[in-house]
Amino acid sequence: AASVVPLLATTLQQTSYDWAFRTTPQKYSSRGLINNQQFLPRGRGLGGSGQINYMLHFTGTGEDFERWERLGATGWGYEAMKPYLDGIERERNEGDACPTEL
Repeated sequence: AASVVPLLATTLQQTSYDWAFRTTPQKYSSRGLINNQQFLPRGRGLGGSGQINYMLHFTGTGEDFERWERLGATGWGYEAMKPYLDGIERERNEGDACPTEL
């Protein structure tokens, strides 16, 4: 159900469906958290972390791609990757299972 309605994914954290990993205590971050540790929810069971699915997508910054190219990843610079990144952002495969107008 968490994959159908992503907001329910939060209800699976720190339950038997979650490995409930935490970071090691951080020296320079996480100071507002208990023991300066961040919580890292990871799905426990068939499908793994797909059970705790927030359906989030992040892409690197232009500087990230430029750094990869400088380190030898030819063709992975920001300008070379931009058409692909833009294509991902424009993808709208909404399907027909439900109306798209709310």
